Amino acid sequence: MQRRGSQGSKRFRRGTSQNVMFYEDRRSSKRSFGNCESHGQNDLKRFKEDHEHVHPDLIEVKNFLSQMKAHWKTQKMNKDEEDIMIANVLKQTLAKEALLAKSESYHLNSNVAEFLTRSRELAVIARFMRAFNIEKTPPQHKTIKIFEALMDSVLDYFRSPEKFVSTYESDEENEETTVMSDQITDLRDRYFTFLTTEAELETLICHHKARFVISLSVTLAAALEIKKVIKKFVKHIFGNDAERMLTNADSFIVVASVLRHAGKFGLSKKCITKVLQFVDKISQTNPGIISGMFEALEDKDEFVEIYDKLANKWTFELLTKNGSVAKACARFDIKQSDYSDKLFAAMTEREGGSEQNFIFLIRNLSLGPMFKVICNFKAQQKVLRALDDLSAQELFNLACSSHVHLLEAVVASETIGEKVKLKMLSRLVEKSVELAVDKFGSRLLDAVMINCQVKTIRVIAAELIKHKKTLLGDRIGKFIFLHWGLNYFEDNNKDAWNNVISNSKYRKRQKLLSVLSSV
Repeated sequence: MQRRGSQGSKRFRRGTSQNVMFYEDRRSSKRSFGNCESHGQNDLKRFKEDHEHVHPDLIEVKNFLSQMKAHWKTQKMNKDEEDIMIANVLKQTLAKEALLAKSESYHLNSNVAEFLTRSRELAVIARFMRAFNIEKTPPQHKTIKIFEALMDSVLDYFRSPEKFVSTYESDEENEETTVMSDQITDLRDRYFTFLTTEAELETLICHHKARFVISLSVTLAAALEIKKVIKKFVKHIFGNDAERMLTNADSFIVVASVLRHAGKFGLSKKCITKVLQFVDKISQTNPGIISGMFEALEDKDEFVEIYDKLANKWTFELLTKNGSVAKACARFDIKQSDYSDKLFAAMTEREGGSEQNFIFLIRNLSLGPMFKVICNFKAQQKVLRALDDLSAQELFNLACSSHVHLLEAVVASETIGEKVKLKMLSRLVEKSVELAVDKFGSRLLDAVMINCQVKTIRVIAAELIKHKKTLLGDRIGKFIFLHWGLNYFEDNNKDAWNNVISNSKYRKRQKLLSVLSSV
């Protein structure tokens, strides 16, 4: 879902999570870092359970998928074992696809989507394609995850059909697989023919449910290089009636998708020209369209030209929508300082806060990738000054909350010097053992191990080893103890310890995340 900047401050009022629909605004699950022990997450969990409407015939499937997902995340499996598990799990959905296409359970739909996107069985994909009947009935907003996973699998099949190797042994079953392949291809062709010849595009583009499906369809058509589909949308949206289409508040999801993919077919110039023609109205009503335009830009000079044309149009929503403008500044390595100045000015004016206040920054930049992008700007001094303003206790509270990803972004940034990182972490050294046994704090220590230099890691390791018994007595703490190689550090075995550090920097974080998921 697209997120509106004007709602940002709601996330930091205690207890508001139960008043906001989970699907409509997932930010409600974020807790204020000042209350890292608060009941906000439990409230959200109860709220989700109260609003989970599961069809009686799907309850058994829901429970089974939840168990299998937990098992999957905690067990090491090779590719063959994983494929067998996914196939067996999806067998449980046989003859229940029609119910899943109308499922009201966000939890169930997410689990189905996670398994479906990894499925390599054509029969399963064809079953779900038929159940969704996307030519006539668009998925509901709660089932969009299943549809998105379905599109991913279908796209993967069209790109690399050899991945979908049949495991059937008999000729009859192999023939069935071929039939399924033909059915999927036929469904694809009929669907795109429907979109380009029969569909009432304006209704679908602005429909609050259908627009997500249409956006995904545009992406699928672009990936499959079906130019006629993209051309049809460009003509409809950016034609004679462009002003009405571009200023319709419900159209931005599809329009942004078309903008992102039009360049692949040499159609972006026409689209951008129309957007700039009505930029005054669009920047107020549909900032998502502007963000889609910036995501599509591939030429540095074109970016500078458009950025300058918007000189007097920058609003907070336009600057922050999807982080697109910030990403473009980083991608072209230009306008970073100017963007930062505009962003902080817009934030201060909007919230009446101080740019020296890190809490103020969190309220405005903790959404999506924005903070991470800003941390990798060459001109991110304002972020660092705001970080310095935090007390040691405030920094610790932040590290032990769901906002720890902000500190992870600082630690992982390549443009922030090691001295700055060490200065920040030195204020946490005395409480490093508390971080090591905390679900969120351990993520920061993991980021330190992966991204920081040895001298920084050594400072924290020296404190952690003092609390060996505490670490080994805790599940998360034990993980940190082992993966930091603290047994070698304690024995002053420099070669072995350096080896551990070297390996840790190249490993993936999946193991820690699997440990945390069951806490």
